[in-house]
Amino acid sequence: MTRHIATALLVGMGIASETPRARASESTSSLPPARRLHKQKQATCRPSEFGHLKSAGRFRRSEIATLFIDDGMLFAEWTGQVDARQPRRIETEELDAEWMAHIRGPSAGEKWFLTRRELVASDGKLWSIQIYGDVADPAELQIIATATDAMGDGAMNAFTVNYTQSSQSTRITVRGNHEGMRLRPWTALAANFSALRQKCPVVLKDYLDPALAKILAC
Repeated sequence: MTRHIATALLVGMGIASETPRARASESTSSLPPARRLHKQKQATCRPSEFGHLKSAGRFRRSEIATLFIDDGMLFAEWTGQVDARQPRRIETEELDAEWMAHIRGPSAGEKWFLTRRELVASDGKLWSIQIYGDVADPAELQIIATATDAMGDGAMNAFTVNYTQSSQSTRITVRGNHEGMRLRPWTALAANFSALRQKCPVVLKDYLDPALAKILAC
């Protein structure tokens, strides 16, 4: 089994939980392609949300958590090197994004949370990406990513992709605004990550893959 190891980290806060209302059989034509905007001459910045948190120290991404694909499943593993029993800001090699982590103790089942939040726009978008994981079961995970136009408040063009996975099934939901119009949520189900990619490759390519590229180690 091929194991592609890649490193994961931290994300923006405040994303509402998804409430799927569309069926997997609905056409993906209702979803516009995720457009890549030209880089602006001047970088668009936004203020920090994690600056008030205590720092857990400086770490490489691989020292915090890892994402990898094995036998068609996407796994997320907490490395255990970061002391984040309280929400902690983490210093990484990135200067244009902020990171935060939190892992709850054994009494809470050792659930962990990582977030990466861009401070400087890339290709005209500002991304916030969250990972929710389970120490005991790396296949139990959720990834929520939101991308908004760097200029404005996201009312014109913005989308949120919610990827939820268990050892039995996988679901992806996309919702957002396009040219100021609210899109109806679109949802697809599959047995695992690889099956989901085969079922709706365009949706994963346009919405989930860009988010994964933001959190995986180069």
